[in-house]
Amino acid sequence: MELRERELDLKKETAEREQNAKESTASRLKLWGDGLRNTISRMPTEPFEIISWFIALEKLFDQLGSQLN
Repeated sequence: MELRERELDLKKETAEREQNAKESTASRLKLWGDGLRNTISRMPTEPFEIISWFIALEKLFDQLGSQLN
């Protein structure tokens, strides 16, 4: 019985550590970086396309920000 209680306590501690690691600033920044790396298109070379590129980029930041909060 005592061994089972220790096992449960160990599992709880492990789960808490994993949850804290997921909520850390470093992991959230990595998530942001991965999300941006895989979704941002290259900046256009044509001047008239740059405005729409920035608008799309701002929308992406808003979407990622709402998911991380």
